[in-house]
Amino acid sequence: MAKTLDMFTRSDQPLNWIRRRIRRVGVHALRHTYATRLFEKGVDIKIISELLGHSSTEITYRIYVHVIDSLKESAVEGLDLD
Repeated sequence: MAKTLDMFTRSDQPLNWIRRRIRRVGVHALRHTYATRLFEKGVDIKIISELLGHSSTEITYRIYVHVIDSLKESAVEGLDLD
């Protein structure tokens, strides 16, 4: 617990901690996570494509098709009426 408190004792500490985490995880991983969460929240693919700066929804679809397929499976499983 003391280590966590020490991390945030100076005003610049939180920002430096975040920067180190981003470098470790990578910007592309954060971008992918952002897009995945948007899909999970039901945001339209056109909006996601624009937010990511893709020139078309086709590009977004090709990159995130596995996410879309997973969401479809979850939707069908939700209809299971045992």
